Amino acid sequence: MQRCTSIVVYLEDYYREYINGISMEDIICFIGSFIQTNPLEINVKEIADFEKMKDKVYFRLINYRYNEDLLQSIPHVRYLDLAIVFSLSFRDTGYVSMTIDNNLMERWGKYVEELYEQAKKNTPRLFDVSFKTLGDILIDLAYKQLKDKEVLEDFTKSIREVEIIALYVLTNTIGINGASVMLYEDVFKGISRRFETDLIIFPSSINEVLVLVCWREDDICKLKEMVHDINRNEVSMTDVLSDNIYRYSREKDEIYIVTED
Repeated sequence: MQRCTSIVVYLEDYYREYINGISMEDIICFIGSFIQTNPLEINVKEIADFEKMKDKVYFRLINYRYNEDLLQSIPHVRYLDLAIVFSLSFRDTGYVSMTIDNNLMERWGKYVEELYEQAKKNTPRLFDVSFKTLGDILIDLAYKQLKDKEVLEDFTKSIREVEIIALYVLTNTIGINGASVMLYEDVFKGISRRFETDLIIFPSSINEVLVLVCWREDDICKLKEMVHDINRNEVSMTDVLSDNIYRYSREKDEIYIVTED
């Protein structure tokens, strides 16, 4: 079996460093150093052996309609307006992976349902949940970027004074493909029990979702328009998760797409 593999370099952190004043030449050097110190060593023969690969199988969430061409060649499970797809993780630390395609699944002699059951076991183990307020996320970024201690203290104080505690960021601890945390067993049940309410879920991107624990029913239509506008103006098409918003029902213990009815 011949297969091409490559390292995926996510540029969000490098972009923030560039905005913070690091030169493009230094950014390129950083990326080059990352590639040199993270060689991708994958035994192709082992990939063909499902027993050796099964603990590496995990799932991701992508938009169904925007990826219809891709989905013809990879195993997937339809979920709401999304698709659950599968990859192999080759690193305990860092992020090196390979998408599982139909050819590999057939070589393993497996069905998509079997991949899904394996991924449900592995993904929460490989990628822990992160659930923080939006204010906490901003403060974490500030600590990484701001050098002036006084400015940092003023920024943190201002965030705490105006923080909207009803809005939380749900992702995984590496912040990549974190929307898949939506599929973790009982994750929303635990959040809704904590706040004693249903939940509104914003599909911020494939990397995270926003969870709203306090809202007015009259605002639902406006919230959906906001998600659509953000997807068109702020999120790259490859990272768009959905133009819809979702609601988690405590009573039914299920997620459904919010309609305008």
